[in-house]
Amino acid sequence: MRAWWPQRTHRNGSRSRLLLPTPATLSCAPRGIFRTRLIVIVGDDPAGARVGRVRDVVGVPLPASSRLVRRLQRRGLVHVERDPDDGRATRVRLTHAGWHTRPTILARRHHLIAEALGQTVPVR
Repeated sequence: MRAWWPQRTHRNGSRSRLLLPTPATLSCAPRGIFRTRLIVIVGDDPAGARVGRVRDVVGVPLPASSRLVRRLQRRGLVHVERDPDDGRATRVRLTHAGWHTRPTILARRHHLIAEALGQTVPVR
């Protein structure tokens, strides 16, 4: 018995498999997307964010989010510390360099969204 796989029928009658987003395919996404999301998420709250919240919002498994946090920590963009409210949890905060990087990320995001919508982007 053949496994079912969603297919797309082309105009010429040929068929091809559709690629569905799975954890395996999501892990192949450009890492830059996840890095920028993490910097934006952590910067939303001056007190920082827990690694579990980063995992939930970015949409990657906990080990992947922990590796991502460590990479950004090595680059000097985030600081990791124990959560003062719950010693079992880890809290991630932006460093001085992280706070300087965040506006650039947000401006680029706004520019890409406006460009995709066909709007003019105000110069800041």
